[in-house]
Amino acid sequence: DLTQIGTSGSTWIFLGFAAAFAIKAPLFPFHGWLPDAYRESSPEVSAVLSGVVSKAAVYGFLRIGVAKFPGPTHDLRPLILALAAAGLVYGSLGLDGSVLQMVNHGLISTTLFLLAGMVERRTLTGELGRLGGMARGRPALATVLMTTGIIALAVPLSSAFAGEFLILAGVFQRGWGWAVVGAAAMVLAAMYMLRLISAVLHRDPGPAVTDAALDLRPAELGVTVPLIACLLALSAWPAAISGHSFPRNVAAVDVACGFQKLPPSNVHFYCR
Repeated sequence: DLTQIGTSGSTWIFLGFAAAFAIKAPLFPFHGWLPDAYRESSPEVSAVLSGVVSKAAVYGFLRIGVAKFPGPTHDLRPLILALAAAGLVYGSLGLDGSVLQMVNHGLISTTLFLLAGMVERRTLTGELGRLGGMARGRPALATVLMTTGIIALAVPLSSAFAGEFLILAGVFQRGWGWAVVGAAAMVLAAMYMLRLISAVLHRDPGPAVTDAALDLRPAELGVTVPLIACLLALSAWPAAISGHSFPRNVAAVDVACGFQKLPPSNVHFYCR
């Protein structure tokens, strides 16, 4: 029973889990392994790394760090370290948006990595300078990539917009400085997404793009279309994620901030 091991033991166990999750996420400065892993692995493995493995680490911070290491007074102090983002906002708006955005990013990055593999199989390269013009004569590829890209750009009415809006709404309560940093990161991400769309679909065809590069096959559409359907469904109803996570986030942040002391049974209830 982790509630009986005392503050010191609970803290050391939590720090061990935190180090493992930080490497898997990965958080700075534990991110050095990730670029090489993406570059050397197949597109399918990259999709799993980006869409599932890194999200599992974030989920571990949210769930295991929140629920499993209560102090002897059931005041979950390690939660404050595990949920660093929750320190930016009380009331769980920022945390609530991060849960939705984690789901969005998992779906978007998985789709994009799969599409990158499909493009590389047709052109034998992943260099943006050798691509271009693939929207011509390839309507399925253009539609799938553009739809995913538009959602990733967080245009209004998209699920990514809902997630980013919730995050910024919460961060604004913390202060303008944090909000500016968050907004700048979102703008930079949008710039990278626009560059990718332009380099693959538009501009003049690069030397690696030939007429023999066919459109997406039915099997490839069968993999990517369900992911896009999930993104469109979340765009229509983001509360499917945020609505379910909101009560648990409120309880977790309240406990971390000392506004509420819950016995372990109730803590586990909120994290089930």
